[in-house]
Amino acid sequence: YRNHSTSLSNTLEHYVKNKFNVTHTAADLYLNRSTVLAHLKKIQEITSMDLDDWHIHLHLLISFALLENE
Repeated sequence: YRNHSTSLSNTLEHYVKNKFNVTHTAADLYLNRSTVLAHLKKIQEITSMDLDDWHIHLHLLISFALLENE
């Protein structure tokens, strides 16, 4: 997990910034779409978050917005 934490958090941040769109996230990160999907699956396994839940989307949007304003 620790080896991938930076790339996973980066993937999640770009996923949120790209309005939860996998294709746009992959293009933004210069990754294959399947790689982004694998990262998101790993994030879900580690955090037990349902990344399809709009409540989680809201929490992530707020969290990353707060981090940007630090």
